[in-house]
Amino acid sequence: MNLQQLKAQISSDLSQILAPEFGSQQLAFLTPQIATQGDFSTPICLKLAKQTQQNPIELAAKIAAQIPQNPYIQKVEAVAPGFINFFVSELFLLEQLKDQQLLSPQASNEHIIIDYSSPNIAKPLGAHIILTTVIGQAAVNLNRACAHKVTAWNYLGDWGTQFGKLIYAYKQWGDRGLIETDPINELLKLYVEFHNVAEEKPELEDFGRAEFKKLEDGDPENRELWQWVVEISKRDIQKVYQMLSGIEFDIYSGEADRELDLPVILKEGIDQGIFTKGENGSLIVDLEAEKLNPFLVQKSDGATLYSTRDIASVKTRTLDHDGTKLIYVVDVAQSLHFQQLFATVKKFDWFKPQTELIHLKFGRMSFKDRKMSTRKGNIIHLEALIEEAISRAKEIIIEKNPNLENLDEVARIVGVGSIKYSILSQSPETNVVFEWEKIISFEGNSAPYLQYCYARANSILAQIQVSDFDSNSIQLNPEEIELLKHLTCFQEIVQDSCHKLKPHLLANYLFELCQKFNSFYSKSQVLNCQDQNLQQFRLNLVQKFCQTNKLGLNLLAGIEVPTKM
Repeated sequence: MNLQQLKAQISSDLSQILAPEFGSQQLAFLTPQIATQGDFSTPICLKLAKQTQQNPIELAAKIAAQIPQNPYIQKVEAVAPGFINFFVSELFLLEQLKDQQLLSPQASNEHIIIDYSSPNIAKPLGAHIILTTVIGQAAVNLNRACAHKVTAWNYLGDWGTQFGKLIYAYKQWGDRGLIETDPINELLKLYVEFHNVAEEKPELEDFGRAEFKKLEDGDPENRELWQWVVEISKRDIQKVYQMLSGIEFDIYSGEADRELDLPVILKEGIDQGIFTKGENGSLIVDLEAEKLNPFLVQKSDGATLYSTRDIASVKTRTLDHDGTKLIYVVDVAQSLHFQQLFATVKKFDWFKPQTELIHLKFGRMSFKDRKMSTRKGNIIHLEALIEEAISRAKEIIIEKNPNLENLDEVARIVGVGSIKYSILSQSPETNVVFEWEKIISFEGNSAPYLQYCYARANSILAQIQVSDFDSNSIQLNPEEIELLKHLTCFQEIVQDSCHKLKPHLLANYLFELCQKFNSFYSKSQVLNCQDQNLQQFRLNLVQKFCQTNKLGLNLLAGIEVPTKM
């Protein structure tokens, strides 16, 4: 029986006690901030006392006295102003330690499609793409851990006016042979050159739009150039994802894949009265009733926009892929777009009202004294960011352990993990200010600290084989109790992080777990313990910590742990 099952049993007991007098009640359990206030509690008596004009603490005491005895509950108490607090027993904690399952979620019928990373191709991956990539992968991992069917969807930006600009630049200044030697950087140079010239000759913007219109209309030359750019870009993107490790997608599908759907979407929108005429013959969606600005879906020259393609994408994901929940991991700057998109698709007769649409927004990323601009070309490349993280991690590791085996591999694990954890250890809405001294630190709430705790614990397990122990003769000390209690909360934390789409809840839990492990290890003899049964109990506790820490970090976008540091 895990903690959730124990709570379910207590909830059933309370429901039977309350039913004769109060009928069916919605019960909720809270986790007190102070350990002396119990391991979980319910405020139900505050609600019932208000409804019946009773004294809440007296009502709580009356109900607490009727709760059946349970070997897994050490104590039940009623406290002011009307809470019932529950304290788990040592028997429960010891049984949790012997349970080999860290997660045992119930299967779900939901099909969650998570749209993340979604880079614009024909450019190097900028450092900022790490936010959507890592947060999205964490959302995928957490939902799978909670037994949801999940499709990880990388929606490539492979269509739009920027390709018209790139095609124009290539026709004017491009060298195919040179581009083949270093595709992404050479394409970026062309893109930058276009905007540099356009500052002096604004008419180039019109030329770029005209080239995209030709592309959209099926011009053979522009189609061939576009397809070539797409293929060489995908190869480069895959290489950087491999450097990050643990970033995996089920579907790569670009905006261009929706091209054939657009005439149908435009016709449906017009026929159903959703799309109306805007300025100069453009098509818009009037969202005044939703208190939103009009949503532009077709330009006056007949060209579509990414808004049109996003509508078609929702249709594909809900009808062709049976998505019941669509999650878009996109930065906060696109909040208005998704409000307009969600309001628009709900007007179509093909939209299923039970489908849940979520914009998982996150803050912006910045570097001290540096700004990023693709048009100016001074973008900070994600590949360079990863390489620098690995290099910095390697320098610190050499200082601490110059004779470490597999130094390069450990530096890679620590460097990449540091980047991921620095993003996932704070609320998604928070802006990320990138500071190396905080990210790659072996102290405080950082990936290296958690990874080192794992390696330290793993070194204990490498010296003595773990076997079973007799729980009847174990007397737990306070540090062992604290660590065991924290370990029992793992499944609840994973589910909470998943349902709230807040990976930092799991990250903070793991940080606290490592702190409690270090406290336990500093107070409890393990390797030098003279009592063999007690030693095996503590080895089991170390093993459970390692398993939980490793799995938890893996759920955070595939952060790896080294066996030695």
